[in-house]
Order: sequence, then C-alpha cells, then structure tokens
Amino acid sequence: MKKYLLIIISFLFVATSSVAFAENNFYVGIGATTGSGELKESVTITDLGNFDGTTDYDTTSTVAKIGYILNDNHRFEFSVESGEMEVDGGGSADLSGWNIDWVIVLYKDTLSPFLTLGTGYYTLDADDIKMSGTALNYGGGVLYSLNDNIEIEASYRWKTLKWVDAEVDILDVSVESTQSALYAGLNYKF
Repeated sequence: MKKYLLIIISFLFVATSSVAFAENNFYVGIGATTGSGELKESVTITDLGNFDGTTDYDTTSTVAKIGYILNDNHRFEFSVESGEMEVDGGGSADLSGWNIDWVIVLYKDTLSPFLTLGTGYYTLDADDIKMSGTALNYGGGVLYSLNDNIEIEASYRWKTLKWVDAEVDILDVSVESTQSALYAGLNYKF
C-alpha cells in the first residue's frame, strides 16, 4: 500500500508542476464519516453447489485528504480513511484504505454544491479474516466557504467494494460490499 501511496503522491506533484501555482490551489482536509453497508458473500463448494448470504454493518471512520483545485468547477483529491466496521449481531473489523476522487463543483458561491466520482483501495482486517479490494466511489454534497482559506464540507457518499476472490481447495469465495456514509469535515486552502 505504501508503494501505491508514493506513486499517487508523485503523480500529483508531477501533474501539477507545469501549472502556475496561484493562491489557494491546494487544500488539506480532515473529517469523519458515519454510515452503514451490506456484505454479500457467495461460496461455491465443488460438487455441493452455491451458498449466498448477506451481512449488514455500520461504519465510522476518520478521513485525511489533500486536494488540488484545478479551476472553479474541478478538483482532484487524494484521501486516506481509517475506521471500524461493526457487524449487526456482533463482531467488528478494521477497515482502511485510500481514494482518488474527482470533485465537480456545480457552481462556485458561498454555498457550493458538488458531485464526486472516484476509485480506491481498501483492506478489511478482522480476527481471522483479511481481505483487500478495489472501490468505486460516488456522491454529492456542499462546500460552505467561511473565508478565502477555510471551508466546511458536508456530503453523502456511496462506495461499492469488490473484495479479492479466494479459492481454497474445493471452495470458491466471492465477497462484495456496498456502503453509504455521511461525511463532515473542514478544508484549509493554501
């Protein structure tokens, strides 16, 4: 994961190095999420058939991000998320990952609505289960500018995760999850 983080950060710096750095083009942010989701499990046992199941869960996480404002309507951001998944009926797991998102600001004002679309990579770590997978992110929200440097962000985001499939002897295991979360945070532009 450190290798991917280094590649992404390097790409962001190279991609922006040819752009004249105007005031307040970069921002850092910190925030928190709370949400819920559903794991969909599918297990195929050779000669016995397919067994499907679902598990509901709740999530909370903290998010740290760095972003670049390309113009009034387009931003790109890289975020790191770390949190916990509480499974309905008992049990928990650590859930962490990173995202790269394109933020489309619909119009710039004191209160600016936006849409977001991106991808990410996540790991899930429970007592005896460790999985990793890719995410498709999408959502929308608003940015409220307190002044030229500080903005409050509130959004509702969806995430679809495709966990790596596993094959063990006579078992084929496939796990996917979908989740939605409310995000609230603070961004500082520099």
